[in-house]
Formats: sequence, structure tokens, C-alpha cells
Amino acid sequence: MRWICTLALLTGSVIAVSAEEPAGLIYHASFDGHLRLEPGGEARPVAPLFVPGRDGRQALTSALPGQPAAVLRLPNLDFRQGTLMLWYRPDVPGPDRHDKPNVTHHLIMPREGLGPGAQVVQLPHSVAVQFPLVWASEPRWLQEIFGHLVTGKWYHLAYTWDHDQGDLCQWVFGEPQVDIQDPDLPLPTEADRAKEYAVGANGAALADLRVYDRPLSSQEIRAAAGITPADCFYAEGRQRFDCRLDIEDRKGELVLAEDFTEGWEERWVLEGPGVLEAVPQGLRMRAEAGNIVLWNRQALPHDFIAEWDFTPQRIGGLCIVFFCATGREGQSIFDPALPPRDGNFLHYILGALNCYHISYARGAGRRAPNTALRKNWGFYRVQGGHDFIPLQPGVTSRLTLVKRGALIQFAINGRLSLNWVDDGRSTGGVWGAGHFGLRQMTGADVVYSNLRVWSVRD
Repeated sequence: MRWICTLALLTGSVIAVSAEEPAGLIYHASFDGHLRLEPGGEARPVAPLFVPGRDGRQALTSALPGQPAAVLRLPNLDFRQGTLMLWYRPDVPGPDRHDKPNVTHHLIMPREGLGPGAQVVQLPHSVAVQFPLVWASEPRWLQEIFGHLVTGKWYHLAYTWDHDQGDLCQWVFGEPQVDIQDPDLPLPTEADRAKEYAVGANGAALADLRVYDRPLSSQEIRAAAGITPADCFYAEGRQRFDCRLDIEDRKGELVLAEDFTEGWEERWVLEGPGVLEAVPQGLRMRAEAGNIVLWNRQALPHDFIAEWDFTPQRIGGLCIVFFCATGREGQSIFDPALPPRDGNFLHYILGALNCYHISYARGAGRRAPNTALRKNWGFYRVQGGHDFIPLQPGVTSRLTLVKRGALIQFAINGRLSLNWVDDGRSTGGVWGAGHFGLRQMTGADVVYSNLRVWSVRD
């Protein structure tokens, strides 16, 4: 197993990243017992409260629920390119059930206009780290979901943007988490740009806010923040694996073989506005006008081994596999009594179905990990994995999915990406026999082929 961070305990010492300041710093607020903004200025207080922070210093929080600690003016912020970074500590736990309200920490957010920002939304059994898309007039977010954040632990968050390149990236502890490349992002007018930013949230601590006039690299972010090898994820839904998965001797009876030859249309059901085309290599799926899901009509057994070939034709959209899918009362997903589904993601994660799903390919980004295992109903993010798919048009990867009792394993070209055991309690029971489906979000164009499913030999 390989973790995101390097455990300094292996060497008996903790070596800090060099604290050399990267060029381009235009704002710095340490919040170490004051609201001063360097090189000049001061935040306007609203409900500031200083609490014990990192390394013997103080940090900023808000004394009032629903109110920021202070308001900053950032007139020199560069909308074409830049970096926003800060240290964040959740001081209150999130909700433990879906019938309780989410806990949202607005760390820094634009007021009355567009601009960069950062907020954390604590959901039941997961946490969303969100940065607004700087140039979008509608509310959209660069977002990654983690299994949880540890109450009382400091996290370093950063956001980089380069408008000319259409490049946005979110970082945690200097590691990329989610990114996009979109050269068509608009640039807001001067009139639309926020002049002030609310900082600080009740129930959270904020420290060492920095703004740069250019996007920093991973090494520069770590150096500027003073991140050490001990500042990292341990169990927050980011376990990583990198070893070979050998399950040939576990393959039992062949229960499904699909080459998408004559009659394939009768064996599959499409939900959503997709384009399906049988080609010599297999089945080409294009999600051009919306998100789609293609279900196999045959239910798979409780335990199975599935393998298929995945060949992107155009890099775009997110690709997912659903499995063990049933109605929430155990009925078939094709039961006419269930509500209709049309590719809208909420129908599959918070609708009338129970299932697991794995996201494994997202063509919009180039740095950040995409592979993750979630459990539904509820959209619980239970584990993140390695990205081993070479996202190049025409390059084929062999995907392997193993479901053995409570154990779920996922491998890409034989390399183990996910390895998780469902405890059958914290997020509902262990899901069993059910249906298999392939999901693509808008922009994905993929050929699937050589699908095989076996029972599991004891």
C-alpha cells in the first residue's frame, strides 16, 4: 500500500519543506491575533474571534453562526491567473444522518460579485471541498468529495487558476485533487468582479491566507505553506494501492459474455440522451446532449468477477460503472413501479436504488485523481484509488471488478486501484445480486468491448 504522504516515522524524523517564499505574493493575512493584511491594509471586523492555531500561533474564527469573522478588500487580485491558499481546521463535526442539515464553512467567499473563494461542506459521511469557478456567472464549483475530515486537524487548501490556459486546479496539502482544462471559460467584466471577500466561519479556524499573482506548482505551494511530511491524509478516503491483482484462479462459471454483436440492443437498456453504435471493436457510447447510463438486463450474482475493455475515442466527461444495483426494497431496477430514470445522477445515488459505483476516468483534468468508490443510497465516498488509465484516444485499458462478499476490488490493466471491505453497518447492508451499468457524463465518447463476467470460485 502507498499513502499520499511519506511517513517520516520511517526515518525517525520530520523534514519540513523549504520555507523559501515563491515570487508573486500580493496578499498575506496570517490572522495571528490580528486582522492586518500585508503589504498593507486591514480586514473590517464583523465577528472576529482568535483561537489557538498552528505551531503556537493564533487563528481566526467567527464568534457568530452565519456571520463571517471579517471582510477583506482585495483590489489587486488578478482574475487572469493566480493562487489562493490557506490553512483550515474543522472544529465541529458534520452531520451523522441525512435528515440533519449540512455544516458549511465559508472560509473566504466573494461578496456581491465573482471571484475566487473556498468553502467546505460537511455532508453525512462525506465532505465536499469547493472552490467557485472564478469566471462563471451561475453557481458552479470545482469540487472534490472526501470520506471525512478529522475534527481538530489542520488541512492546507489551495486553488490555482490560469484563464488564458483555461486551467483550474484544487490542491490539498499541495497534492492535486481535481482539475479542469476549459479554454472557453469567460472572463468577468470589471463590473462583475467582487471587490470584497468575507473570511472566517463559525465552527472552523482559518490561518495563513495567501494570494499570488500566478498559479503555483505543487512544490511552491508546499514550500510557501511550510507543509511537512506529517501534514497529509491518513484515512480520509484517500487510501492508494499499487500492486498486481491476480484472480485467474478465482474465476468460476462464465455467466455473461458480451461482444456487442447481433442482438445486443435486446440485452441492454439506455437511460438518457445517448448515441449507441455497434462498431467492429465493440459498442461505441457517446454522451453528447446529457448524461447517460446503459444497463445490462441480466442480473449478476452476489459474487462475481467482471472484466471489460475501455477505449476512449475523445477525452471528456466522467465514466462510471454501477454494480449490485437493485431497488431499495430489493426489487429489480426494471420494476415498473420504480420512478423513471433519465441519466440525472440524483436518480442513481439519492433516488430509488441501492448500488455501488466506481468513477475511473475523467477526461477534463490532467493532474487530479479520478478513481473513487462510492456506495448508494447516499453517495457515501468510501475510498479513493489510483488512476492507471492512460487517457489517450484509441488506447485500450482492461478493467477488472471483483465482488466477493463484502470485499470490492478494482484493477486497471492488472494494477490494483481500489481494495475495500464493506462493514455492512455504517452505510447500510452489504449489497448483493443486482444489475451492472455503464455511465458516461456529457462529453464522453468511449468504445466498450470484450465484457466477461464469471461467478467466483471458492
